[in-house]
Amino acid sequence: MNEAKNTKTIAEKEGEILTFWNEKQIFEKTLFENKTGIESGKNFKFYDGPPFATGLPHPGHLLQSYLKDSIPRYQTMKGNYVRRTWGWDCHGLPIENLIEKELDLKTKKDLEAFGVDKFTKACSDIVLKYDNDWKKTVPVWGRWVDMENQYATVNNTYTESCWWAFSELYKKGLAYEGFKVMHICPRCETPLAASEVALGYQEINDLSVYAKFELDGEGRWDGDKINLLAWTTTPWTLPGNTAIALNKNIFYSLVKYKEERYVVAQSLVSKIFNEEAEIEDNFLGGELVGKRYKPVFDYYNNETFKSGLKNVFGEPNGENIYKVWHADFVTDTTGTGIAHEAPAFGEDDYNLATEHNIPTILHIGMDGRFLPEVTDFAGERVKWKGETQATDKKVCEFLQNQNKILKTEVITHSYPTCWRCDTPLLNYATSSWFVAVSKMRDRLVEENNNIYWVPSHIREGRMGEWLKGARDWALSRKRYWGAPLPVWKSVSEGHTELFIPGSLAELQKKTKSKNKYIFVRHGQTDANIVNTANEDQNSIALGLIDVILGEDKSLNEKGIEQAKAIKIAGQVDLVFTSPYKRAHETAEIIALNLGMDKSQVQVDDRLKEWQVGKENNGKAWKTFYEENEGVNYLHKKMKGADETKVDVQNRINLLINELEEKYEGKTIIFVTHKSPISSAIVRNAGELYEATTGNMPIWKNIANCEVL
Repeated sequence: MNEAKNTKTIAEKEGEILTFWNEKQIFEKTLFENKTGIESGKNFKFYDGPPFATGLPHPGHLLQSYLKDSIPRYQTMKGNYVRRTWGWDCHGLPIENLIEKELDLKTKKDLEAFGVDKFTKACSDIVLKYDNDWKKTVPVWGRWVDMENQYATVNNTYTESCWWAFSELYKKGLAYEGFKVMHICPRCETPLAASEVALGYQEINDLSVYAKFELDGEGRWDGDKINLLAWTTTPWTLPGNTAIALNKNIFYSLVKYKEERYVVAQSLVSKIFNEEAEIEDNFLGGELVGKRYKPVFDYYNNETFKSGLKNVFGEPNGENIYKVWHADFVTDTTGTGIAHEAPAFGEDDYNLATEHNIPTILHIGMDGRFLPEVTDFAGERVKWKGETQATDKKVCEFLQNQNKILKTEVITHSYPTCWRCDTPLLNYATSSWFVAVSKMRDRLVEENNNIYWVPSHIREGRMGEWLKGARDWALSRKRYWGAPLPVWKSVSEGHTELFIPGSLAELQKKTKSKNKYIFVRHGQTDANIVNTANEDQNSIALGLIDVILGEDKSLNEKGIEQAKAIKIAGQVDLVFTSPYKRAHETAEIIALNLGMDKSQVQVDDRLKEWQVGKENNGKAWKTFYEENEGVNYLHKKMKGADETKVDVQNRINLLINELEEKYEGKTIIFVTHKSPISSAIVRNAGELYEATTGNMPIWKNIANCEVL
């Protein structure tokens, strides 16, 4: 006997352990036994970033899963209550990229042509693709976590919590809308957060150019043509040039090279011209500050465009264009000591434009293509995956033919690319909502000093340095599959009004439906006094859950009288009913009382009762809840249930949305059950009204809906 036991494989032994844990509910007991400690402060909070369910678990998940399991286990053994709930990250560009590949959508415009509604539906369908595979695998790793009552970021309740957090940040002055230079992905057509940008740097070859900006002759600079020689690694930004920057405290040289005259930093003359230039004069850069010059491209150098130019604040200003400015960030160690400024495509450039009221020119769109007014390159991509130099070469060839560049060089440098699709990112001035991390920086640094880091050097090193220079967090994205920010903006006569609700209830107070909706719970059946559960559509109603009582599947006498007694003032245009017999009978009685024909009653499956699962048939209501103690059934499935209360809410709201698109000015009756009414109405309105109809509390929607 002992020999047989010793021949068991490791996998067999692990299987026995898993069976023991499941049968004895060991994990559940560790939660239950420590739950009483919450009130006495024995509550250890564990925050776990959820994975995506669009891919299968793999060995890369093992280490982090072991770490995430060991800490809660240790705290549990110390007598603390540690809530461990599994979750799914369902939003963002990773999901969108998967669907784009699946549907062969190359760009954002392809997506829009395909249809945003169909695209987001495809995203929704895939987010929990491998849910069951994870449920089978994670327990085999030995991790204790509740995967039955999991949450998903796609749930309305989760989104609502994000709304609350954003609303609180805004109230405290820590969230704002701004127009800043950020990294954008031209394929995805959206800005990325700094943390995302850091994930995708690659070594690439780029083309740098020494461009000639001719000074307008004034004072000692009057006479022969003199070029300010500016160096840039982004030739595609040259059409958007609006300023030249140099450092007033640096010495510059006026040199003659191959019959042309140039201004460059004195320390860089030999490097640029290979000792072949003749130095005519040396002077401080301050002598050139305020001088005007001619741009290398003339697309915007005319009165029509200048009159429409704006500064970074959106104010008309074409006066300060094509002038030389002092900038501390310009040095005499790289390039030429002179910088070409395109404020829409660089952070330093943008800050200089903000300081001096310099206009900005956006000569490319969010898709990374030249706009129509850039006539020689209109529609061409400035940078693309596998084509980092193609457009820059065309720009340089064009300028070379007009004698507006001195030379070009190929450089290899670290360049940010989209970590999702490998597209080279672009610096681009665009609007976004930000979290004002800079206002919290000192507090963040202070709190970091109180954290025990492993390894210890992280506190002062990677994390500490990052916090010291932490920038405001660009929160919003210009995409489709994500949690929407709760921002409504109204602009009237120059005045902007913002509405930022912190809950669905707050939003509901501002909404006005196109139609009037009347919710009616079906009339009474004999099952109203029986306390067992069933989801059969021919069963007799019992509050939230239904029962089967033999062949008796219809309204009883009291239920018929209740249905006949329902009085609805005014004209009713449409009547929809749940497919369940008790609801259908109630709807037909109401229709006849309104002078309508029974055939006008429309059945819609989305009005059915909460689907609690076949295994709960005949189960006492009290027992059902005891078995699900502590489960938040709004967004988590009870044992055996096929849907959450939020699932019920979503299908009811989907029906309303469809009717809103199809009709206007109609009065519409829904004959349904208590769960659809409570899910769709209470979750949105948040107000409870007791009523005398039947034996149930009635919830009344405050947005053009009534409940009878």
